[in-house]
Amino acid sequence: MKLPFFHFIIIVTVLVMCPKQYSQKQKGEIDGKFSVKGDSLTISYQLKGKINQEYEIKMLVHSIGNYFSDFEPKQNFLHGDIGTILLKDHFPKKIIWNYKAEIPGGLDEDDLKFKINYKETGSSTWYYYVGAAVVGAVVGFLINSSDCTDCSDSFANPPTRP
Repeated sequence: MKLPFFHFIIIVTVLVMCPKQYSQKQKGEIDGKFSVKGDSLTISYQLKGKINQEYEIKMLVHSIGNYFSDFEPKQNFLHGDIGTILLKDHFPKKIIWNYKAEIPGGLDEDDLKFKINYKETGSSTWYYYVGAAVVGAVVGFLINSSDCTDCSDSFANPPTRP
């Protein structure tokens, strides 16, 4: 039995589109807790994401009393678990910000709040699409191929009278 090419396309499309529900990338915002030590602030946060997944981490400084707009510190004053990180465990992560070097006048520590923005990076689901396309192609090939040489899509003619 041969299926039209249109059915083959539908099968492949369904197989490719099914994994889309699993491909949603995680992103969000976490409040960071901080402590002051000399000229640096240590900001800690808990990222509960997928293990062995890469995340893009950004930190925003927020004024509770709205004394200044939210801003992102410059990367050269930050180190620790910021930028692109590979999540290996769910232990607390730390960012150390040399804030006195970036803002010589300092900041009112009672007015600070830190927002940690995270976003899943990379394509961890590309193999779903490739696998679905391969399976769809194989299924379509098997459905459309046939060993019969004299296949007919209609019934045989009835026998004639003797």
